[in-house]
Amino acid sequence: MRIREANKKDIPKMKKLFKETILEINKKDYSENQVNDWASCGEDESSWEAKLTKVKYFVCENENQIIGFCAINKSGFINSIFVSKNHQRKSIGKKMMQKIIDYASTISIKKLRSEVSITAKPFFESFGFKVIMKQEVKANKLTLSNYVMEKKDMNTSKIKSKSSISKVDVVILNGFLGSGKTTLFRNLLSQAKKKNIPVCAVVNDMSELDVDGELISNTDVVEENNEILVSIPSCVLSSKQGIKKLDASIKKLLSKQSPELIIIETSGSCHPLPLVEYFKSQEKVKLTGLFTLVDSLMLAHDYHYGETLIPKMQENLAQGKRDTVNLLVEQIMFCSHLILTKADRIEKEKLPDIATYIQNINPNVSTHSVHFGKLNIDALFEIPEYNYFQVAQLTEELRTVLDNQENEDKPYDLATRVIKDERPFHPQRLWDACHNHLDQGIYRSKGFFWLSSRNKYSLLWNQAAGSISLELIGSWRAGIIEDENHGLLEFELELLKQQLAKEKGRFGDRRCDLTVIGDQSKVDRFTDALTSCFLTEDEIKLWEEGYEFPDPWPKRIVKLTD
Repeated sequence: MRIREANKKDIPKMKKLFKETILEINKKDYSENQVNDWASCGEDESSWEAKLTKVKYFVCENENQIIGFCAINKSGFINSIFVSKNHQRKSIGKKMMQKIIDYASTISIKKLRSEVSITAKPFFESFGFKVIMKQEVKANKLTLSNYVMEKKDMNTSKIKSKSSISKVDVVILNGFLGSGKTTLFRNLLSQAKKKNIPVCAVVNDMSELDVDGELISNTDVVEENNEILVSIPSCVLSSKQGIKKLDASIKKLLSKQSPELIIIETSGSCHPLPLVEYFKSQEKVKLTGLFTLVDSLMLAHDYHYGETLIPKMQENLAQGKRDTVNLLVEQIMFCSHLILTKADRIEKEKLPDIATYIQNINPNVSTHSVHFGKLNIDALFEIPEYNYFQVAQLTEELRTVLDNQENEDKPYDLATRVIKDERPFHPQRLWDACHNHLDQGIYRSKGFFWLSSRNKYSLLWNQAAGSISLELIGSWRAGIIEDENHGLLEFELELLKQQLAKEKGRFGDRRCDLTVIGDQSKVDRFTDALTSCFLTEDEIKLWEEGYEFPDPWPKRIVKLTD
């Protein structure tokens, strides 16, 4: 993408963009007759040629396609800023306004002025333009309302606008294992697609399976353009290796995209301090929101609604010990916003208690309860830059302590185990194993699997603390083909068979890939219990002959959607 000076050859494309943008974008603020009349003002090509000789025009070009143009005269009057209807909310207008500001400074213009439509008024205001007056003007034959707007003190505004434009906002989703970060992340990406907001995404998973990365990559916005996502598996983002990979990921994203926002999901064992220090010195991105997500249900069960968090932390300090209690408390201490998840699963009257205990840990943080990841993405653009001064003393106190963890990709005595198997789970044994072997030392297990009793469906295993949920991801190809009522056309069925033929698995594309995260002392026991739940060879023979194993799992499973 580049901005260059316009020439006569650009006029047909500029005319087309001018007309299409007015008819599509400005119709929300003006009547159909008004936008039609206004759009007709650009039909005379000789008028465009005359303007090019008197006014400085610039075009924004991407792969030989003009996606925007702007114009300014020698007295500082901005004749126009137009962005293609297909490239709204992609920072094109900001880049062109910056071009105008830069050009104005080269010819010593002290003041900018423009006649601004109702639609463009908020955009101009974001650059410090003030309304001088509202007026009724004649477009071609009809009149419409617009605003005379002015911007003074160009030297100061130029510095401010450069600072705000050149840096891309970054929001971090931090929080302990199983707190709901991926659910929120998917929801935000879904909103970005619906609202046509250009975003980039970084997802970190301490496991080699990269379950979160696969879930994020299956969202519509990423499937449409997979270059907006970078996945960083097999390490913790706050380690030296993780920070190095994060830096490379951000550079890669910015080299190919022009996002308005970068959203980063950390793994649950990620400490915020190294990330805060990293973003403090960045020139192209700025940290705005450091969101810590806390599982209300876990807080209720394990820490008596947050009441015992500080006493347990104090006990650790007295013993010179660091574990997941320290991590959870310090994630709260560094956050700019605290998001309580799964609040619907505890008593409503207990929420104020949790908020009170959280305030004792971080008096400056605002606490929000979010249901199923439903947070308005527009609110992220209202967040000021992260307050580094507020955590300066905390940073100094913890830096030396955390230096010892920088090279650890699985800190806090956490262990990760991976289960890979082609066989289905025995539904009853899996149920029994979860009820008999899942304890507080197993913080998180997640992944994709299948049950012998529901062999058509690909399921998501999602365990956090003491709760487990099964979610429907989709259907296995093998399951669709085996279903007599598949509903496919002949050519669709043949294509599916060709895809399935490429799979090397014993049961087609069906598989179980799970990761288990927990205390070193507990994770092997639970992993062994899960592994014992796969069908034995004798059971597989029975199953293939049509035997149905008892299935105590809920019959209704929610389909995972954006």
